[in-house]
Amino acid sequence: MEFEDSGRLPAVVERLVTFSNAKTGYTKVVAKLTACKHLSGETGGQKFSGTVGSASFPRFGDDSAAFEANFTVQGELLGEDLVIVRKGNIVMGIDEGNFPPVDVNQFQALVNKAVAKLP
Repeated sequence: MEFEDSGRLPAVVERLVTFSNAKTGYTKVVAKLTACKHLSGETGGQKFSGTVGSASFPRFGDDSAAFEANFTVQGELLGEDLVIVRKGNIVMGIDEGNFPPVDVNQFQALVNKAVAKLP
């Protein structure tokens, strides 16, 4: 599920995945994000590069981990907060991208609402 305003920022993306062993799936996702320190690539024909790191964030669901990315696209600095949550056999990734700094209170409220709707 994605929320955006005609391609403008902020943008919010939520992804849900079910696993037969959600603990293992969650652990693998978090390990890959923890190991990722630099990012680069291309989106919409525009190259980007930046950094990724762990972030301090309240705990959600049965397990959760938070990350923060800062990257540059066409000389413009952008930020993205990402939270991975495991609740039962569902793993949810939700992120908000915006011009830095991302509004942490707004993002926490979005994560709260999304987690509350998980079975």
